[in-house]
Amino acid sequence: MTIFSSNAEGLVPFIATKQYKEFKEICDYVRRKRAMGLIHGKAGAGKSRAALRYVEEQGRMAVNGESPVFYIHLEQTDKTDRAFYNALVATILKQPPENTTATVASNEAKRLLIKYQYEFVFIDEFQFLQDSGLEAVRTLWDKLHIPMMFFTMTEFTGKLVKARYDQLRTRIVKVFPFDTLKIEQIKRDLLPNLDKHAHLTYSPTQDDAEAIAKTLFKVTGGNFRDIIKILDQANELIELSLLARKHVLKTKPDEAPPDLYTFDAQLIIEAAEMTKGLGL
Repeated sequence: MTIFSSNAEGLVPFIATKQYKEFKEICDYVRRKRAMGLIHGKAGAGKSRAALRYVEEQGRMAVNGESPVFYIHLEQTDKTDRAFYNALVATILKQPPENTTATVASNEAKRLLIKYQYEFVFIDEFQFLQDSGLEAVRTLWDKLHIPMMFFTMTEFTGKLVKARYDQLRTRIVKVFPFDTLKIEQIKRDLLPNLDKHAHLTYSPTQDDAEAIAKTLFKVTGGNFRDIIKILDQANELIELSLLARKHVLKTKPDEAPPDLYTFDAQLIIEAAEMTKGLGL
């Protein structure tokens, strides 16, 4: 028996949904205009996954073998201009961040972006930036005119309407809301594309297909990250039941083997309760 170790990337291969195609069009537009764009949505909606997919789809640059789209994922500590520039330099160089001054880090970040000929910058978790960090982003764009796409929580967009952010906000030419998945997308696009090595067999035409999709939507609200967690837990439960059954058949052949889990609505509910109980 093949034991499948599932994870967000392995269990569900990337699916080019209609929303992702629209997202690509927005990115391509901002890139052509050498402007700024903003992608917003709930935590776990799939914004980061879409960003990384777009990065990976680009051809590699001869100068460094990297994608021409540079992606940086900010941490909660990357709030100020100094922290932002140091994080930017560290990500480009793929090394731990130093703690140089904002001026030194700023000059180095600009030098590296030019040196490696990046054509587009993705800044994920944009909401972590405070005033000086946001000003650093605007200044970087003013100096290099390199197009930028920001990824953030929907509630952060309300902050940008304040007058003191006018110089940054007016440079944003496209805003795109990244929605959670609908029931039909779960049923038609996501579940049929589960990894072939997983134990979660599913077909949109099976009798309980609608019940499975509706239950998964009910317990997750269509949140992609939560869907993956629950599917991962469900897959593990089936795997464990297979191992338990195999063990009993081998060591206690006279006993009735335990029942196997099957991928159905009830298993989704059980997996959801377990992930909730574990704080996942």
